[in-house]
Amino acid sequence: MYYCGITNDMERRLKEHSKKGKSWASKVGIIKVEYISKFDERKQAAKMERKIKIYGVSKFMKYLRVHNKVKF
Repeated sequence: MYYCGITNDMERRLKEHSKKGKSWASKVGIIKVEYISKFDERKQAAKMERKIKIYGVSKFMKYLRVHNKVKF
C-alpha cells in the first residue's frame, strides 16, 4: 500500500504518522519513503498530489520504476 500526501516538514510528518492514532497511516504503518518531490508553492504540490491520486498511487509508482522517471 502507498500513502500520498503533502508536508513542509518530512520528519515531523513521519513522526505524526508513526504515532498510534486514528489516521490511516498509523493503522497501516509506514515502512519507507519511496518518492519525494519538492515544489516552490503548496498549490503546485496539491495539484500534483491530486493527479497522482486520480491516476492511482500504485500505478504512479510502477510508472516511475518502469520508465526510471520522476516526471508525471
